Amino acid sequence: MKPKINKEVKDYIKSLVKQHNIEIQEFDKHRELMIPTDEILNTIFYISSVSEKTHKTIYDNFSDDLILSYTGIASLSYLSIAVFQENCKNPIDQNWFLEKSSDPNFVLQSQLVNITNHALSVVKLIESGLDNSARALIRILAEIIFTTSITFSKKELNLIYKSAKNNDEADNVWYKNFRPKKINSHLSSIEKEIGLPLEVTEEISKIRSSIFKEYSSVVHSSFISTSLGAFAFDIDNSVNLGVCGRVSTTSVNSISSLNWLLFYSLMMNKLILKHYHNYKAPGDNKA
Repeated sequence: MKPKINKEVKDYIKSLVKQHNIEIQEFDKHRELMIPTDEILNTIFYISSVSEKTHKTIYDNFSDDLILSYTGIASLSYLSIAVFQENCKNPIDQNWFLEKSSDPNFVLQSQLVNITNHALSVVKLIESGLDNSARALIRILAEIIFTTSITFSKKELNLIYKSAKNNDEADNVWYKNFRPKKINSHLSSIEKEIGLPLEVTEEISKIRSSIFKEYSSVVHSSFISTSLGAFAFDIDNSVNLGVCGRVSTTSVNSISSLNWLLFYSLMMNKLILKHYHNYKAPGDNKA
């Protein structure tokens, strides 16, 4: 959709361009460096239209996988609404927290809403051809999914998780309890307790470690991930600068990781509520 730019903003942009051209004439004399008056506005309109063009190409090549992503996101959106309802038997005892605080179902709902919205944002970025940005958000999504599974399985870790009152305390809590190696250890233990076979927990642990390793390099702006992330590897095997968004075959792996995380989140929520909270969803539409 073409953005609407009001007259005041247009006039301000044009004044900036005019001032630029005056300085070019005064100090350089190179008329080829002068910017046409409407160049900035035309660039704004072009950037806003790029996503429409990439959207079609994305779905020509990745439609089935993205529909699976949307299915997982829709399921999580339903779950996020359902876990905290007034005048209903919510899945977690409201006194489950070790200390007196907010209703745990409300806290779980907040976590699930963030998970749902992060996942949807990943898809929107991929649809716009912004795969490297999507990969950074996948790392954030992975951590909140894993942390939610841990803190709603283990009361003591839930208490520690909520104990941080400022950013410094939050960093300390993260380092001691929720950095990747700790998360993997906690979740492997939880997965065994809820009844997953050993070979399954071992495979999940490998995938989890792989996701942390691959996507952390994007968040921490490693040289390789930053350099490669600036380019789009096109469907026709050409390599182009990915500025402002361009379809890239690297999205195949991003979508695959997203779908795995969505499946894991849905599976763990169901098993955790059953094992640790003795909850079974009512049948026959009974609330």
